Amino acid sequence: MLAIGGVVGLVSPRFPPAIGGVERHVEVLSQELVRCGQKIEILATDPTGSLKAIERQGCVRLRRFPTWLGDGTYFLSPAMAWWLLRHAQEFELLHVHSYHTLIPLFGALAAARAGRSTLGAARDL
Repeated sequence: MLAIGGVVGLVSPRFPPAIGGVERHVEVLSQELVRCGQKIEILATDPTGSLKAIERQGCVRLRRFPTWLGDGTYFLSPAMAWWLLRHAQEFELLHVHSYHTLIPLFGALAAARAGRSTLGAARDL
């Protein structure tokens, strides 16, 4: 497997330590992509407001954004949407996850505006 030349952004409503299928999928996917030589940045929300906003987990940069009113159902995050609009051009590809929230839509719109590719992961886990 060949790595994409730039950074791949994995956009997900949540990421561990949150527990769930999408969370675990994105975690394992990021580890495997790094193992294949890909640069990865994960963009997720933190409805609790208790986790670090930016951290590194091994070779992966992780950014967490607050949700509106601590929303842990739809993960509405204006902060993430605005950040993606300003920074989507820094990614070669935005891989969006969890179509039942607005998070993939934020990623897809930001990528299209920046002339970048989007890959959607539409699955029920």
